[in-house]
Amino acid sequence: MGAMNFLSFLRNLFLPGALAAGLLLSGGCASPYPQDREKALAQVTAHLEKGELQAAEAEARWAMEAFPRSSRALSVWALAAKALALSRTPPDQDLLDEAEARCLQAGKARPSNPVSWFALGVIRRDRGDLGGAIQAWEEALKAEPFHKPTLQALADLQFSLGHERAASVLYDRLLRLPQGKVKRKEQALFSARLGVCLLADVEIAPKPVVMDYDPAQKAFRNALALDPGQPEASRWMAWLVVRKSRLSGRWKEPDLRREDAARAESFLRKALSLHPRSPGCLHDLGWLRAVQGDREGAEEDYRKALALDPGLVSALVDLAALLEEGRGKSGEVEALRRKALALTGDFSLARDLRRSLEGVKRSPRKGAGR
Repeated sequence: MGAMNFLSFLRNLFLPGALAAGLLLSGGCASPYPQDREKALAQVTAHLEKGELQAAEAEARWAMEAFPRSSRALSVWALAAKALALSRTPPDQDLLDEAEARCLQAGKARPSNPVSWFALGVIRRDRGDLGGAIQAWEEALKAEPFHKPTLQALADLQFSLGHERAASVLYDRLLRLPQGKVKRKEQALFSARLGVCLLADVEIAPKPVVMDYDPAQKAFRNALALDPGQPEASRWMAWLVVRKSRLSGRWKEPDLRREDAARAESFLRKALSLHPRSPGCLHDLGWLRAVQGDREGAEEDYRKALALDPGLVSALVDLAALLEEGRGKSGEVEALRRKALALTGDFSLARDLRRSLEGVKRSPRKGAGR
């Protein structure tokens, strides 16, 4: 979980309930203990915002030990401890083990409370135990089927693993949360991700089959209605224009190809006007410029994308191909492909990259720019 996501989690989960937590039914008097707990948790957030991980962990540990029955205090400590442990070189495995063990113990003691299971899943995910993370988050959803932090974390993990059908169920559930619980931009992102999952379902279906892109397109349009220029939805709407053009045969005709490419480009330019630091949109714009013959513009966009995300494999691969077609800079071509090969988890792409590297090695290193 990134630092900002963690801070958002703390605010959403703990701070709004501080006043209510400080009141007792008997006599309506305020107890100092829940107030102290909430004050400590607020202090944890303040330390994290300043990057003071050691102080955040110490404050959270105090709250956890002072209120041993509070799963909220335990979860805050566990996530603060995880952040501190991973910031050390090498990572503090003893602290990670303690955080994981405490969360597991709390989850088993109170299985109907999703908070400890959620924190356990985050720790396992960030330790590389993805199966364990999924198991913990599934326990959290058994306790509370619409627990937003868990739904989002599990949906994003399944999405990143390429488990589109599992992810689509979770994104759909997120979109059915009460409106006050989800911000418009979050809804837009969930809708865009749902669209990608639906799109993948169509593309991987056994052929021949009717290519029904309407459900995916509806999800993308919903995302753009909620957040005009939403980067993921914009990218895939552009992709759909190109895909439909190719399926219809229009892409074979130069004039029609230019017309469809311009339509696709309009989605990307709208997204970049609102989200200029979107490396994915910059890469896709570069690809569209390349297929229209604008090699210089394509190279510029690929390099901009890599300046924002040096590990963007698609930009590394396509920039290498563009430079290779230009019969120059074979040293850079090889470097780009080696970096992409080191980063990619796509074995078919890795195989193609290895073959490309072998071709570069055999090519004569002469001529301009070599």
